[in-house]
Amino acid sequence: MFLSLVALAAATTVQPGFDSAMAAKLCLKDAREGDLNEQLTCMERQLEGRRRFFLLAAHLGAAAEPVSQKCLAKWTEDQLVDWQMSASCLEEESAPLADAARLPGTFDAMAADRLCKVQETETTPGIQRLPKAPGECMQDQAIGYRSFALLKKAYQGKAMEAALSVCRARWESDGIPDWAMVESCAQDQVRAVERMSDFK
Repeated sequence: MFLSLVALAAATTVQPGFDSAMAAKLCLKDAREGDLNEQLTCMERQLEGRRRFFLLAAHLGAAAEPVSQKCLAKWTEDQLVDWQMSASCLEEESAPLADAARLPGTFDAMAADRLCKVQETETTPGIQRLPKAPGECMQDQAIGYRSFALLKKAYQGKAMEAALSVCRARWESDGIPDWAMVESCAQDQVRAVERMSDFK
């Protein structure tokens, strides 16, 4: 599994490796002092961010190198790369809606728009939603769809296919998937596979 990520990373021209010691320094800065669980969660999120960054950079190809470099430069401080923020930057700066529409599969912009309209008006007792800029929900849906499609392509096999199908089923309502949540669930599934390999 990790080898497929390394192969994808090697295929890109942006090639800083995941340095767990550097990520630990970044997470030590960001986590509350002494909170080891918070530091571990941060480390896992940094690894996830790196995975997202390299999957997308490999998908976009050499034409996206300038934006990849820009995002890395923006989110590197004292030689510490914040992979979560670098990945988010690349996702947002790379025309996700147009790209999602070009990918093979089932991204339905009209269905995503309906979902966004429901989410804008939906209220849940005790939960206050942060206001979103117009179009932000659609962008999140397109980013989620694209990231999910790239994960499916990179992580194959029956076990992963079943795990990713769970995510799609869990976050689909009335035939409309919430791609942002499907992708988040898929990242959790990949992280679970990585963690489970530690127990073998």
